[in-house]
Amino acid sequence: MSLPAYDPDRYLQYEVNHRMAVYRKVAIFVPSGALFTWLLLVASLQLPGTLIAVVLLGICTLALDVEAWHALRDMVSRPVTTRGQVRRIFSKPRFAFFGKVHYMFVDKHMFEVDVVASMELREGDEVEVVHWPHTGVIITVERVAGVERGSD
Repeated sequence: MSLPAYDPDRYLQYEVNHRMAVYRKVAIFVPSGALFTWLLLVASLQLPGTLIAVVLLGICTLALDVEAWHALRDMVSRPVTTRGQVRRIFSKPRFAFFGKVHYMFVDKHMFEVDVVASMELREGDEVEVVHWPHTGVIITVERVAGVERGSD
């Protein structure tokens, strides 16, 4: 997919290196998932003495393998466009409170957006998000129609 030309008046978020974000997810989650799956298999062969390790490794393995699967599926898929209403925008601290992550719900999809998009968008805005279908990596975010803003 060719990326449309950057227009700061049109796009609230524009990611030039969106494909690298997918490659990065593959590079992180596939080897990690394989390692944890192997550790889970080894721990499972030593039951019942490794019951706690099997439970903990099982939880970690499930999370890593799901992320790896989604990243691998995006390697062979094409970007999709989701158009809908912003249902909710919120922020959470990252791991160990270093930095913040901004999220946006559009219909049934959750996206991680940058600071500018999270501050510019309001609940009820109509947006068009071009993204990778399985990992939700954003390519562009464009406001199609906005809600009336009160004077602050």
